[in-house]
Order: sequence, then structure tokens, then C-alpha cells
Amino acid sequence: MTARTKLSHEMVEKVEADLQQQIAKLSADVNKAIEGAEALCVAHGITSLASYDTEPLTLEVKVISKFGRC
Repeated sequence: MTARTKLSHEMVEKVEADLQQQIAKLSADVNKAIEGAEALCVAHGITSLASYDTEPLTLEVKVISKFGRC
């Protein structure tokens, strides 16, 4: 917001256009990479991807040590 008040309208529009171009290019790159990964899955007969639990495993652990004895 501050740039809009301190820079010329043309400069702000140029920066916005440049950013929009960069975002479009990066989006295209990501889409191309996803398509490549999908093609590799098909080529290697992979029909489903692995999924992972979002919660970490929690285990209760007890340690018996001679240093803990009095």
C-alpha cells in the first residue's frame, strides 16, 4: 500500500505486471512438473500414491538405569 502512495502509477503498474508474469511462469512450471510426475507414475504402473498420517507417533518410554537408583 505504501508503494502506491510514493511511486508513480506507471511504476506500480509495471511492478504488478512483472509480478503477474512471474507468478504465471512459476504456475506453468509447477503444472509441467506435476504432469511429468503423473506421466512417470503411469509409465511405471503406479496407480495410487502413498499417504501419511498427519499426527506423529507418540510412545511412552521408560528407562531403567542404575544412575536413577539411590
